[in-house]
Amino acid sequence: MRKLLFVLSALITAHSLYAAEAAVPVAKKTAGNDIFIENVMSLGANEHFTIVVEKIPRTLYLLKIKGDSQEVIDNFSVLTGKNDGNKSLRGDERTPEGVYYTVSYMDQATMLRLWGDIAARYGTGAYPISYPNPIDRIRKKTGSGIWLHGLDPERQKPVTEGCVGIQNADLERIKPYMSIGMPAVIIDNASFMTKERYMVSRNEQIARLKSFISAWNSGDYNIFKSHVHPEYSSYAGVTAKAYLEKKRSLMSIYPEKSIEIDNVNIYKQSGYTLVYDFDQFYCAPNMVTFNNKRIYLENDNSTFKVISEEIRSKQNQLRPYMEPKIMQFLNEWKRAWESKDIEKYMAYYSSRFPGLKKWREIKEPVFTKPGRIRINIKDVKWNMLGGNRIQITFSQDYTSDSLTDRGNKRLIIAGCPGSYKIESEDWSTR
Repeated sequence: MRKLLFVLSALITAHSLYAAEAAVPVAKKTAGNDIFIENVMSLGANEHFTIVVEKIPRTLYLLKIKGDSQEVIDNFSVLTGKNDGNKSLRGDERTPEGVYYTVSYMDQATMLRLWGDIAARYGTGAYPISYPNPIDRIRKKTGSGIWLHGLDPERQKPVTEGCVGIQNADLERIKPYMSIGMPAVIIDNASFMTKERYMVSRNEQIARLKSFISAWNSGDYNIFKSHVHPEYSSYAGVTAKAYLEKKRSLMSIYPEKSIEIDNVNIYKQSGYTLVYDFDQFYCAPNMVTFNNKRIYLENDNSTFKVISEEIRSKQNQLRPYMEPKIMQFLNEWKRAWESKDIEKYMAYYSSRFPGLKKWREIKEPVFTKPGRIRINIKDVKWNMLGGNRIQITFSQDYTSDSLTDRGNKRLIIAGCPGSYKIESEDWSTR
């Protein structure tokens, strides 16, 4: 497998799709190069692959993304639309520019079954992409059926009707890295940067995202509003005014909440559009959710602002996400108990805990006795009760210098990770 990075100053002639075509310049890896594609950035990202398509050099780059790092696996010559410029109308034979995702895969047999002999022009397979994306819809762009597809070996025209075409052999080479939902950034020219410049740009984009999330988390409506584009529109047609009114209402109703983001990926179409793609854990008294979120931003007066959003539920991954946080709470509560620090221990209990004052009076003399306390917890089970309330059950062995006690405990806790409080506690001996 050819592993490639880039040379900013020197371009090397690459293979051509057809003898009639002019050679396509492709950047070549050389020892010591430290060059990155600014159009793809990440923070703590799960390992995945991304493609970047340059329309003018007609080059597709295959990138591996993991954590905060980027590696170019390979690059290939491609065909793009007959006409220059960004697609805006059905039939304009232009390739769209922006951030898209693969939505399905069709092999040659499927295409031939659906469309007959005409499907041969699409080679051995095709990956339809998500044109029009939310920004395209807001800009009222028309058209559909934009694919990354293979090519008929007998094809004569060195252009497509708007799709991205790639030789069948090259399609087979990238297929092991392709997946449904894979990002595809399509641009005129990729933005190549030294690592130093790349990190500056990356940190700027991350700071913008964190400012947006922090304003939402803290309920700072004015800062939150400053991040929203005046032409914001959701897929359902929610306007900027309606979106902001809803957010302000929720900030008022649920001032105590926790929003955590992870697996952050940033896709940039030069200076025009930006997409933040990340996993979001949202915790408030009314709900706890885990989603994948895509925030689309467009340049407004030299500042990227949120113009649309897409949300995909990952609720089936909520439990593994919360499990270590709940265990962390239990272990910290247990250590406070074993340390016999009454203030630290009582801080884990809610003001709504029944008989809170009496509970402290019971525990204080036990904590002041000399000797050690040891707590062993096992067989932990938990379930959500609604909102952000959680029931936790476990077996507990208590040992001190004067007492050994074994039984089963049930805690009801409420809140969000880092601020859970015990609302009730039940104990039964065994």
